[in-house]
Amino acid sequence: CLHSGQRQGERRRRAGRARAPRGRPDASRAETTADNQVVRVTWVDGDSGRLDDREFRLHGVDAPEGSPQRAKCARERTLSGDARNVARSITEGKTVRVAGTYGPDTYGREIVDLSAGGKDVADQLVASGKLKRWNFDGGERKPDWCG
Repeated sequence: CLHSGQRQGERRRRAGRARAPRGRPDASRAETTADNQVVRVTWVDGDSGRLDDREFRLHGVDAPEGSPQRAKCARERTLSGDARNVARSITEGKTVRVAGTYGPDTYGREIVDLSAGGKDVADQLVASGKLKRWNFDGGERKPDWCG
């Protein structure tokens, strides 16, 4: 269910304004970085962390929450550590590039597509079963990790 602020954000986007709904990037602003920059990645969980000196979140996917305040069950907290470890293994020792950017979310994290060794990181994490696709741009409900 979308909150009223999210519905208003959706209306603004449809009206042609560039502002994204709260907590979500505006996919219409997606662009490939001009230099396809190489970055050093540090993972906080399975879908977010730091790129060099800035915070990021992967676009179009969701990882289980590890924080007791945000996770909905003990299983989700356990799955969170697994997702982070797989994300680390996918990028460790590989050239990691920012393949696309979508602007910041409301927490100031840059929403990005990453590639590691020439392969899309989010695709690999979804294929591993550690992340789920999530169309947050379209207002889709956050995936359930407890069911």
